[in-house]
Amino acid sequence: MEDTDRHFTKMLFCGEGDRTRQQIALLHERIEGAIPYLGGSQQGPQWREQPSQEMLDREKQLTDEATLVCEQVARDVAKALTGREIEFLE
Repeated sequence: MEDTDRHFTKMLFCGEGDRTRQQIALLHERIEGAIPYLGGSQQGPQWREQPSQEMLDREKQLTDEATLVCEQVARDVAKALTGREIEFLE
């Protein structure tokens, strides 16, 4: 499973030289890591047979994981760029 922990707790400060470059690289890595989850969650399953309950449960687990990863990365991006938290509404 992707790292779903938060990596940014405050706005990224762009005056720290190498540390700034490392933080920017981390932010890029977080976004790049989320893209496959986003793409996968948008495709949906292509069942070749009637899905069993186990298959349906696994699909839900993967979808929930993708949602969590994408939301945590979005929160990191918001915090790093604005210093603000975001909240997702249903």
